[in-house]
Amino acid sequence: MIAEGQLDTTLKGPLRLRDVGFKDGLMVLVPPAPGIAFTTRLAGNLSLSAGDPAMAASNRTAVSEALGIPDDWATARQVHGRGVVCAGVAGAQPPEADAIVVREPDRPAAVLVADCVPIALWGPGVAAAVHAGWRGLCAGVIEAAVATAGAAGELSAWIGPCIGPCCFEVGAEVPERFALTHPDAPDCCEGGGQEETLHFDLRRAAAAVLEACGVEVAGDLDVPCTCCDQRFFSHRSDGTLQRQALVTWVGGTP
Repeated sequence: MIAEGQLDTTLKGPLRLRDVGFKDGLMVLVPPAPGIAFTTRLAGNLSLSAGDPAMAASNRTAVSEALGIPDDWATARQVHGRGVVCAGVAGAQPPEADAIVVREPDRPAAVLVADCVPIALWGPGVAAAVHAGWRGLCAGVIEAAVATAGAAGELSAWIGPCIGPCCFEVGAEVPERFALTHPDAPDCCEGGGQEETLHFDLRRAAAAVLEACGVEVAGDLDVPCTCCDQRFFSHRSDGTLQRQALVTWVGGTP
């Protein structure tokens, strides 16, 4: 793990996420919603496929102990698609999917991110973790997760820290594909003049899709940009393969 004194905490973007909780020396962001936590790089790398898998597993255990939840997280091999899985046998080989739904109170679900949008869904007796990069967003991973997790009007959502429009420079294919797959969504692109670059707002796009699905989005969208904020891993910023995690579980708060 990175010692707190070794971390550059200079912020280049807004930081207004409410309820920041520090547990057992780990930095964990706790939104105003039940059974959700989002780690920062102070919790260490949580990806078993990057760097030292034993250290990543140890970091997962430390996070779980800090939150008071089991450390056998339901995860999946994220492929930037629309696949959804329901948590099954503990310890089973993770399938390919970008959303995980859990209904058992003792089984956390987690997605790993380093710029993509992490989304937690919750409702009566259900929780889900969603990984939504721009490709998965356009492919319909949010709609697929909502359809699997519950009926319209029963679910709420929280959108966690991800790359903001300040840093997410894109080609024209990104807003064009989003407009094609979500024709009723608002324009989530900034810039585009003859000499201007395009910047896409993933957070706003995800919120628009959730609201179109009948899901209430808790809190505001002014969460940290993972590319600006040095407390988070960012693939766009430095090419890292290390990941933080959105962890969610049925019921309760940390």
